[in-house]
Amino acid sequence: MKKLLYIFSILFAMCTYSYSESVTNFYVADILVRKPDGQTESIDISYLLKQGLGLLSGKNFKLITVSSIVTESSVVAREKIKNDYVAYEVCDILGLDYLIYGFIDVTDTGFEAEIRIFSRDENKTVFKINREKKNETDLGRFLEELIIDIDSQIYSSIKIEGTKVSFEKKSQEEIKRIKIEEKKDVTPDVVKEKKKFHFTNYIGIYNSLGYYIPIDKYWNLFTGVFSFETGVCGVRIDLYSYKNIILQLRPDILFSYSLAINKEKYTQSFLNSFQIKSSLSIGLNIYKFFDVLVGAGCFAQFDLFYQNYLDKSPYNFTAAFGLNGLIDTNFWLDKNQLVALGLANQFNFTFYTDFFVSYKLYIYTVVRFREKK
Repeated sequence: MKKLLYIFSILFAMCTYSYSESVTNFYVADILVRKPDGQTESIDISYLLKQGLGLLSGKNFKLITVSSIVTESSVVAREKIKNDYVAYEVCDILGLDYLIYGFIDVTDTGFEAEIRIFSRDENKTVFKINREKKNETDLGRFLEELIIDIDSQIYSSIKIEGTKVSFEKKSQEEIKRIKIEEKKDVTPDVVKEKKKFHFTNYIGIYNSLGYYIPIDKYWNLFTGVFSFETGVCGVRIDLYSYKNIILQLRPDILFSYSLAINKEKYTQSFLNSFQIKSSLSIGLNIYKFFDVLVGAGCFAQFDLFYQNYLDKSPYNFTAAFGLNGLIDTNFWLDKNQLVALGLANQFNFTFYTDFFVSYKLYIYTVVRFREKK
């Protein structure tokens, strides 16, 4: 009797240990990024998935990367998993029950992603997640949003009982009901977080240096020396996109300084012009590389005029209102559109008693703040 109890206790302990150690392994393959030019690169998303799906640990759920169980020289390591046929081959060779794989297509207007969970036993995709976003150029930001989507959908749909895994497919009525309940539970803080807007993502630091030319009747009086501008401008404010062309706005607020001197036959004079100006331009961004813009604006101009008189004060101060028109072109020097080099043509019309017209040609740079996610 004692022997029988001893054997029974051993068997019970083994069963308990076996049950406690029953863990369903999900293997994660690299996600393929397919570009319009036909090139393909791989991205390892397992680390992000592990962070997001950590709550599933209570469901005996474990994520393992495929790369961690194969060597670099292995045929499997070099295989790009792009459909269920290849997924089955990899699962069969390595003895995997479930495999997470997928791809992201880079389109002319944004990104399209499809993530699949493949079951070797059923020899098919048992769960699929699709996501699309237009007017997006930042792959990192899109990937973060995709991971959040994967987390929420898998966590709410997966059911693990022992080693048996199933996915609950909710009806449309259930999905609507859940959305309604979620809206009820949303607090003002959550709404604020969802609608968080990073103003600095759309601001660039503008600096320019150029030549200043008084024209019309002032051509005979003054010779321009130089001019510069500095300030801030809006960037990547998209209105509409079609294929590789994006319609954009570019507002700006700038400070400008220009210097002109008298022609030789007149008394030595210096015209110092200061402007506080604001313009609004509209234009096209082509292939996320080249911008062409036209715009108009207004400014307040303050002039400090120096003339070398012998019998009275050489300084004279005036102020006036003005309008300007401009044509800009610039090239972005990097794929993230952080630094641009451009050429600006400006016509300024200052409303003195005698109408004053000038032309300015600038070479300028725009340095954009690095995007916050």
